[in-house]
Amino acid sequence: MPVVVASAKYDLELEERFSASDVLIHLRERTDLWSWMQQTEDRQLPHVDRMTVLIEQMSIKNRHWKQFGMDLVQLLQLSMRPHV
Repeated sequence: MPVVVASAKYDLELEERFSASDVLIHLRERTDLWSWMQQTEDRQLPHVDRMTVLIEQMSIKNRHWKQFGMDLVQLLQLSMRPHV
């Protein structure tokens, strides 16, 4: 059974126009996400096997919202370093 070990809600305070790369940068610089994903030496949480990141408010007013979501997921996956 999954167990929630941490949760937080962030406002990334992005400009009106932004890219998936902008979101990734803000996630790295303004949230605890990398620590939670155990991608830093500063591990605030116990070891986990899997992590779920829920990103909300992908505006359907943006006609490219679906592609934007896929781009962001790819960037997050690429930014993960393999566990040693």
